[in-house]
Amino acid sequence: MSATRRAVAALVALALPILLTGCLFLPGKFASDMTVGADGAFDFRYKGEIIFAGHEAWEPVAEPVCNGPRPGETIDRDKEGAEEDSWKERPCTPEERSEKQAETAAQRRRSMSSQAPMMAELLGINPGDEASYEQFAARLRKLDGWKAVTYKGKGVFEVDYVISGTLDRDFVWPVYPQTGASAFPMLIAARAADGTVTVSAPGFGGPQGPGISPALTAMGPRGKDNDLPKVPTDGVFTLTTAAPVVSTSATAAVPAGARGKMMRWTVKPDSKVTPQAVLRLK
Repeated sequence: MSATRRAVAALVALALPILLTGCLFLPGKFASDMTVGADGAFDFRYKGEIIFAGHEAWEPVAEPVCNGPRPGETIDRDKEGAEEDSWKERPCTPEERSEKQAETAAQRRRSMSSQAPMMAELLGINPGDEASYEQFAARLRKLDGWKAVTYKGKGVFEVDYVISGTLDRDFVWPVYPQTGASAFPMLIAARAADGTVTVSAPGFGGPQGPGISPALTAMGPRGKDNDLPKVPTDGVFTLTTAAPVVSTSATAAVPAGARGKMMRWTVKPDSKVTPQAVLRLK
């Protein structure tokens, strides 16, 4: 197992209780860049949205579907295919539609109530309380690198994160208050014993779209009722380095800049390629 996959697997294990709620921190509209020197010195910036996705309260209610005959209609049980007709989908009547939407709303309230204690303990967020998201933003602003954090409502945070350091150890972003770990690493730089560093951004794309790390994918398939949340991800991640590039998943040719070779990935909701590059440091 690679250093990057080991790091992701460890983080996902720590964040497993959060994953089980179906709520994830995912990128929205953003621009991000990382510069890595030949000696491992780096600068990293992420400017844009982070979305607390997957919470039922913000998801649109799907148009309900009803089965069988309309109220007042009957089915001739002796007729061939009557059993199949009794389960055939049809548009709901206004009364049925209102009833099913009320059931969905009640289900969501129960879900929010059951998730609240776990989310409050793990992240300090109460899914049903908008004020708790404001408080979460305030805690982020106290951490190193978070230059600006504004809560825009419905789980959307506008952030400006800037940090510099040296890759003499692994770097993981983001790390959230209270958990002490990243519920979902958007970017990981993992250093190997042979002097190489793998810069990987599982939060910016992968086999199941942005935000889905290899370790989560390995947890197994998710059915129709347990689908991963969809968010309007729209961003660009640029990696610039003066170090030799051993390999990269970037395909578009970008002219070298003053600080070295540039690799760029456009990130959309259907992105299937994880931004990744292996660099050899001095």
